[in-house]
Amino acid sequence: VLCIMFVLSQTKPASSLTIPREERLRLREEVRGMFYHGYNNYMEHAFPLDELKPLSCTGRAPEGRGSLDDILGGFALTLVDSLDTLAVLGNWTEFERGLDLIKEHVSFHRSVTVSVFEITIRMLGGLLSIHIQADTNSHKLTKPYHGEILDLAVDLAERLMPAFRTPTGIPFSRVNLVSGVPPKESPETCTAGAGTLIVEFGVLSKLTGDPSYLNVSRHALLALWQRRSTLNMVGNVINVNSGVWLRQDSGIGAGIDSYFEYLYKGYVLFNDYELLQVFNTAYAAVRRHQKKGPWYYTVHMHSGQVMKDWAEALMAFWPGLQVSLGHIEEASNTFMAFYSIWKAQGFLPEAFSLSSSQPVSGASYYPLRPEFAESTYLLYQATRDYRVMTAGKSIVRSLQRHCKVDCGYAAIADVNTKRLEDRMDSFFLSEMCKYLFLLFDEEHELNKANLVFSTEGHIIPLNYLNARTHNTSSRAAAKRDKDTSSLGSSSPSPTSSSTTSSPNTSGSSSKASSTTKEAITNKAVSPAHPLCYADSYTYPVHDNPFMYKPAPPPPPPSPSHQQQPSSTQQAAPSNVVFASGLPAGFNIRIVPTSMNAQNILDDRLMLAVVRMLDSEDSRGDMIASPAAFGPELTEEGMAGDLAFADPPHGCTTITNAAALEGKVVLVDRGECYFGEKIRMVEKTGASAVIVGDNVDDGAVFLMTDGLEETHGHITIPSVMIAHKHASQLKSALAAATDSPVRVLLKLPTIEEEDDMIERAKEEGTHASLIASLGQSMPAAGNQIAIEFDPSVHPDLGGSGSQEKLMELLMQKLSGVQINGQSFQSLIGSKQPSQQKGNRGTIPAGGTKTKLPPPEIIEPEDEEDDDHDHDDGLACDPEGETTAQAPSHHTLDTHTQAGPPSSQTNPNTPDQSIQQTDTENDDVG
Repeated sequence: VLCIMFVLSQTKPASSLTIPREERLRLREEVRGMFYHGYNNYMEHAFPLDELKPLSCTGRAPEGRGSLDDILGGFALTLVDSLDTLAVLGNWTEFERGLDLIKEHVSFHRSVTVSVFEITIRMLGGLLSIHIQADTNSHKLTKPYHGEILDLAVDLAERLMPAFRTPTGIPFSRVNLVSGVPPKESPETCTAGAGTLIVEFGVLSKLTGDPSYLNVSRHALLALWQRRSTLNMVGNVINVNSGVWLRQDSGIGAGIDSYFEYLYKGYVLFNDYELLQVFNTAYAAVRRHQKKGPWYYTVHMHSGQVMKDWAEALMAFWPGLQVSLGHIEEASNTFMAFYSIWKAQGFLPEAFSLSSSQPVSGASYYPLRPEFAESTYLLYQATRDYRVMTAGKSIVRSLQRHCKVDCGYAAIADVNTKRLEDRMDSFFLSEMCKYLFLLFDEEHELNKANLVFSTEGHIIPLNYLNARTHNTSSRAAAKRDKDTSSLGSSSPSPTSSSTTSSPNTSGSSSKASSTTKEAITNKAVSPAHPLCYADSYTYPVHDNPFMYKPAPPPPPPSPSHQQQPSSTQQAAPSNVVFASGLPAGFNIRIVPTSMNAQNILDDRLMLAVVRMLDSEDSRGDMIASPAAFGPELTEEGMAGDLAFADPPHGCTTITNAAALEGKVVLVDRGECYFGEKIRMVEKTGASAVIVGDNVDDGAVFLMTDGLEETHGHITIPSVMIAHKHASQLKSALAAATDSPVRVLLKLPTIEEEDDMIERAKEEGTHASLIASLGQSMPAAGNQIAIEFDPSVHPDLGGSGSQEKLMELLMQKLSGVQINGQSFQSLIGSKQPSQQKGNRGTIPAGGTKTKLPPPEIIEPEDEEDDDHDHDDGLACDPEGETTAQAPSHHTLDTHTQAGPPSSQTNPNTPDQSIQQTDTENDDVG
């Protein structure tokens, strides 16, 4: 369904909201204190055990907790995982002390069976980052550093290598550090577990000159891809011996998430264009088959049918990955959708049902996951968006309010009750505190450096990696002289055919064409490419060190690979538009409905506050909807005496205008557009307007208006409140005889937002508020943005009504073909007056948005406490398990703000949460 969007050429300044430098630095120091509170308690109560139990104030040892114990080896995991955060904080004294403690206490000659994935990203990645920091900053240390930590990394990697000795080359999920793979080890592993090794193993190859580590991890990555479906999607769990998919659900959450991340980062670090080609194709398939609005659903890898409508905490890494690609608008929309859940729940539960607006049963816990903080940091580097840093403030407030205990920070066992769990995973210090510290320290040198963060937040400077390809540490040198061909044919080598040939749907392993040693020798590890900036994107992208070289599109598929999308799926929206016969002074582009139309107008916060001052009423602040026009509110706000307009709707001449000068005027919703109403009241000299809604559903949205002359001309702020709150103000005004009723209009602080959301839960308006804070969750599809220059077409600029504007446009664009279809056929016969009931379908705007370039990456084809969940387990690469989905069901695209519904018709028009309506059809 195509909706019309009129975007005029007048330029409107971007939002000037910002967090003052003094507050940012205060937040930075608060995060520094958070790190030391966790780190010092770990060192005091847990070291040299692996993790801290913050409620018990003891160290965590194996406790028979299944996979949760697979990260425990008695080798000071938290110290190793988080030591490079001390380097970020600039504490080289403690960094050096930690270095000495690792040399003294850490040994891998332990008969413990551990997770290959977890130990790789936490221990191996931690050791490599420590080595790089120590080597790079040796002048800041008091004693010489001779590469001892790199020797430890080599020792650990050698003990993990037996896991790769499988017929497919896909590694076992667990290995004993002394005896290798246990005889009865399960052959099941998840895609992320086997496909998230190349960064750490590849960096080790570059630092030692031994290619075998990069070779086996690269082969595992590509062996998974070789078994993709014809829709170019991989499954969740695979048998490492047979290569048969045991679970065929495909998504970007638990079990698969970091597979995509390491495909792309493998390309960045090692200049591996085969990995780039795989990533391009996989990324396009995700956008085509899984993306619906700002969300990404879990679907069947072969049919594309929706299997789960869950927003998982692990999916929150995705916006950060998209920042690296330069896809800022998509990243922003998904980020704000996750932020809406965070604000509503206080945290991101492990899985949140979009259909019920509640945490999934058995997955309401929050183990201090850092993925949302990671995306917050990366997105802010690209946009400097006030809302993004505000999300960072929310993260800090939630952690400080609910998780901080005497001996560290405790995980949340249930986001509904905020009950705590006695665990503090090492990634809290290695990732959460690191990303938040860098977020608030805008001047930090790492924010300007060319580097890659591993999936565990470890720092890999590209310049260092390229300049030190062969390290001369004693053990590494000895390892290079060792014959590593012992893996032999049991670990077949990937070749280019694994990505360019048809998907292997039989589940059988491919034949080896060469040994792993030969393959990596023939394909040398090349220096990583330099970074570049997104100066060609229309979104206001700041200098972003985390946006890597734009990925070129993959080559066109062969005819045998052409396929049409499933009838139950809609093609991923494209920003590319081909218009022929377009008159001078016009520009046309297609805008995905996942991008809230208001984002084209300006960036406004989605929540405001109305507060009665000097009142004995204890019902607290009133949640309010801000406006897309007029001046923006601030956290300090503006206060004034309250008055009531006559007539109440404020749509015609105000009869009591003299009494309204300098007042905050209350009007009723209805009879005319919001902008007309505010403009009429503005003529009286009022200082602000409060619109009383006619419903109490708890939703908030941006008030917009259908009249172009409104935008950019209103000079007073306005908000809208629920009907019950408007009645409360009217009652107070009627009862006030001796003194005025004073009200304050403002943006809420983080603490005030939290309180308002908790109150919304008590009042039963929680679900609507969740949907509203998510900005927009419209149906998949496109809108047409029509831009014109009023100096070329003055008749359009002064046309006044939407009906007249549409009539003139139909005349001027009658001969235009858009992507091969006529303008009339795309919009049908509907007139704006017939669409007034559809929220936000025809907003008028004030910004000029350039025609965006074609997408860089295009589709290849056409078309409780312990959480030991033993039933329905989902392989979770961060050491957790998530509840299995219920029986399969289909959730089609949805048409209005809020969670999707299985009954939604995908062909209904977009109904986003901007409102431009008229009476009896949700009138302003």
